[in-house]
Amino acid sequence: MPTTIGNYAWSTSRGNPSAGLITLASDPLYGYGNTLRVHQTDSEGNDRAAILADVDDEDALLIVTSGLIQSVITGTPVDSGAFYSFPITIGLTFDEPANEADTYLLYRTGTAWPELEELAMVLNIAPDSAVTAWTTTLTRILDSAIDKVKGDVGIWDEINDVPSARHAQAALRMAELLSQRPELTADQLGTDPAYTALISGKRRRFGIA
Repeated sequence: MPTTIGNYAWSTSRGNPSAGLITLASDPLYGYGNTLRVHQTDSEGNDRAAILADVDDEDALLIVTSGLIQSVITGTPVDSGAFYSFPITIGLTFDEPANEADTYLLYRTGTAWPELEELAMVLNIAPDSAVTAWTTTLTRILDSAIDKVKGDVGIWDEINDVPSARHAQAALRMAELLSQRPELTADQLGTDPAYTALISGKRRRFGIA
């Protein structure tokens, strides 16, 4: 679950934010690095320094105004004194809020996609020498499963989207199915009860055949 940081006002002025403000270091350009600067005092006068200090590299900042902007932190956050600086990359879904727009800031810890060793354990492949022998095949299967989850979620932004725990578990389940049930069609794979339970509620759009 996301952790609340606080209420702020968005500033379209670049530079160092004053109390109660969030701003960017420079004008946002898709695919380019930027820095989100958040004052340690929110718009209600609360000191949020302790919570801001907990936000780390690869966590996701959730910026809620009239819509939702998610930005993954791409480097070590910096305590600049009165404000915190978070390196980000401007993603496809980034739509800068209006000046002085009420902004609700949260963060959530990113969840990594499953790795080869975890899939090997699920498939009961042992010892390590056997895992090494199957590295190429298992890597292809895992990559295919992750692509399947991204496709089923829809509109996956490689820059700013991070998998939730359910996304990661859905990818692991799909990799298991691809490994053990190769005779299943794409439609049958997508209707596996465990997979559909994990992906349910996480779709942004349905694909068009």
